[in-house]
Amino acid sequence: MFLFKKKKIYCGIEIDGNILRFSHVENRKSSFFLRNYQEIILPQPYTKDSNIESIKSFSSLLEQQFGSFKNVDFVLGLHGTQVILKNIRLPMLPADEVPLVVKSEADRYLPIPPEEAYIDSCFLRDVSIGNDNFVDALLVACPRRIVDPYIDSFNRANLNLSKVDLSILALARALGEQLVSGIQMIMKIFSEGVNILILDEGFPVYQRFILIPYDNLIRNDTASLELLLSEIERTISFYLSDKVNKEVSKLSFIGRSENDKPLFNYIKEKISVSFGEAKIVPNKFLKGNFDESALNYSGISVGLGMRDEE
Repeated sequence: MFLFKKKKIYCGIEIDGNILRFSHVENRKSSFFLRNYQEIILPQPYTKDSNIESIKSFSSLLEQQFGSFKNVDFVLGLHGTQVILKNIRLPMLPADEVPLVVKSEADRYLPIPPEEAYIDSCFLRDVSIGNDNFVDALLVACPRRIVDPYIDSFNRANLNLSKVDLSILALARALGEQLVSGIQMIMKIFSEGVNILILDEGFPVYQRFILIPYDNLIRNDTASLELLLSEIERTISFYLSDKVNKEVSKLSFIGRSENDKPLFNYIKEKISVSFGEAKIVPNKFLKGNFDESALNYSGISVGLGMRDEE
């Protein structure tokens, strides 16, 4: 079931510390237009360690802010500490059988029991190595203990939470990175740390979350900056370790505000890995400006197992 198949309008939200990001997306013919984007400063943090502290308080917030969107599908964006993403290589089999096989073997790939998670998967691509043929698949999982309080909060506010997505993956689609060749790296700053996603020939292949408080980074805390640089280089080295004559051709950096430009420049200047292109991306593109090709990733974005099967 495709992400925008039934309704032409949907709303995306993402909670990042005391910031709630809201986007209102409209389907116009074959493209998706970002109709409205807001960043709402919350009077208090509603989450702690990625978990909702009070369902009652959070549902009241949702009703107060979005009560006029009763008949709209909502998509919740989560960051990398909340979502498990694994690239899996399997023996050759038909593309339509891949999700079923991956889900049936999920216990081999997850650090938690499959019954404790919402699980989704999709076929990515065929791969040939010498005389052997394989398929690459993507497994995405999110612990129920994280998602269920969000579901309860939306239900209490009489709002329809229809999908859950990995924010940085949604951002990659919104930027059209799935159409770009070579190895791309997207870096998104959150209050709790830095989320990194690597795409190879447009396919999401690796993501990790570096736990470094944002406040330490913008205060130019030396230890935090050095740790960030070393972890970025370690991430790239790990992914490129078995790649011959490969390099990261593009870095896209998404900060929390305009104040993060010095941090971007510091990373670009200090890191030993060279990028063919490095740019800052305005945060307003989050969950907006989709084109029809973004629907190719519907298998990932349709809700970590919470979609209606057809």
